[in-house]
Amino acid sequence: MSGKLACLDCQFGDAHFPCRTDGQFNPGKLASAYRTHVLNDRSETGKGGTHWSFSCMGELIDTDPMLALDLVLRLAAQIDEDEEAGSLAAGPLEDLIACHGETVIDRIEAEARTSARFRYLLSGVWPQRQQDGPIWQRVLAARAAGPDMDLGDRLPPLP
Repeated sequence: MSGKLACLDCQFGDAHFPCRTDGQFNPGKLASAYRTHVLNDRSETGKGGTHWSFSCMGELIDTDPMLALDLVLRLAAQIDEDEEAGSLAAGPLEDLIACHGETVIDRIEAEARTSARFRYLLSGVWPQRQQDGPIWQRVLAARAAGPDMDLGDRLPPLP
């Protein structure tokens, strides 16, 4: 991970860049806050003031897709419920593929070759009007071996 988030001015400045530790972007802080707020809580304010994590994840996807994919992989290793997997798949992973598919597809394919858990996440991603495109065909191929959340499969355990 590069350790830098490209945001120029944090809209949560009163919190002094809550995603940072000692002035440096801390992916662990963002992952923890995102899991608490978006994957578990889903309320407007979030537990412990973690509502900022949704905006920060969006900024990360927009500005640094490889770092965003690193964060998705970090979150994939932390989740333990099918519902969390669905939110992670239909949220940041789907956005990454829709917005930056050409940038992240090689890493997605590599991860899918070795991780049933990641293939499970890919099964929860929809094509976002790209179903006939070459990137989407590669996503389908990468997730083909399953498991598949739409078929009722469960979140695979970590290896």
